[in-house]
Amino acid sequence: MRSSLNNRRRLSRLGTAFSVSLAALAFAHPTIAAEEKPPEPACATKANLTWLALPNASGLEVIKDGAYTLPALKFTDQKTGEEKEAPARAVCFTAIRVDKTKYQIDLIDVRDAIESAPATKGGVSRSVSSSGKSAGAAVRYSMRTLTEILGPEVKAIANAGWSRGAGRPDPVGAAFVNRKVVALDPYPSLSTFLCLDNKVRWANEKVQVPAAFWFTQSGKFSIQEWSQKKRERVQACDDLIQVGPRIIEIEDQDYKDMRAEGGDLACLADEPPKSGVCRRSLARRATFRTIFATDAPDIAVDAANAEADGPERRLYIVATSNKVSLYDAQMMLLDPAFYGDAKAHWAVNMAGHTQMGMVARGLPDGQVEIGNLDANIATALIITPQTKAN
Repeated sequence: MRSSLNNRRRLSRLGTAFSVSLAALAFAHPTIAAEEKPPEPACATKANLTWLALPNASGLEVIKDGAYTLPALKFTDQKTGEEKEAPARAVCFTAIRVDKTKYQIDLIDVRDAIESAPATKGGVSRSVSSSGKSAGAAVRYSMRTLTEILGPEVKAIANAGWSRGAGRPDPVGAAFVNRKVVALDPYPSLSTFLCLDNKVRWANEKVQVPAAFWFTQSGKFSIQEWSQKKRERVQACDDLIQVGPRIIEIEDQDYKDMRAEGGDLACLADEPPKSGVCRRSLARRATFRTIFATDAPDIAVDAANAEADGPERRLYIVATSNKVSLYDAQMMLLDPAFYGDAKAHWAVNMAGHTQMGMVARGLPDGQVEIGNLDANIATALIITPQTKAN
């Protein structure tokens, strides 16, 4: 699958692109169309963290209709200083767990994938009026269209990152797919780069080793202002998407630098280890979310290698079916009960609100669809079997 997608992409080198300044985008949030609002189903009240193997797909496991319950919790509203209480609540979700030796998570350019698919004639679907006549044509660069054109070897599809709006399947922030520059504009509120294939740092690994690292602090939007380490980390990525925030943290150098700045992040000192989100974020609006995560073997930490951020054990895509705060997602992903036989390593928020969606195939009772499958999206994650080409 990966090789066939690669053949449809025009490869370009990144050296020239990285020699110029990166202009900051406007600070407005991406435009969201009213018709894209997904339904919010009833959320389960009984905890469910049971991983089940997918039939005929050794290496993939799923929690369907998962639920993680949280007790009432007191917090301080950062803006008002008022003491508040979040009532008892739950995170309802579906999650896919990936054995890296058998499956891989890839990033695809949605526009390129759909327009290159002959079966859908470039992804054009025609609407029909009440009289039965054609009412024009519209390209839908959506999860639903991807589901139609991608073969059965693709076991799951999830939105990755933000697009600029309902009619514009263009990334908000930077995105590289197979070293092709899809977008090269940083976005102020997206603090993280998710790199799916760092082939320089982890060249000796035989499996996929993703990394999530901080992109910007203190309003730095030009690559000339980045440290040499950040430039090298970005340029080492074949597949990269700007997302954020990091929910579960790695004790790497980027994280230590970030915490040393204090200010808004000083509250992390009062949170559990590996936290990337402060309790006071409970005052912010909850929303639907897609999260990328990894776990680590449940063994003692190697004190001599405390700053290592890989290789991870398994990869996860988590899609919530109810509106969830970043803090509640963090509490679930910090809990060893979520993993069963492992512990938290790191996790990052991919997308949310009306641009969030995931399709999981191959379940005994049919395909599972979560979120908004009709929104135009710019990039997507797909799960495919490992091959010699991978």
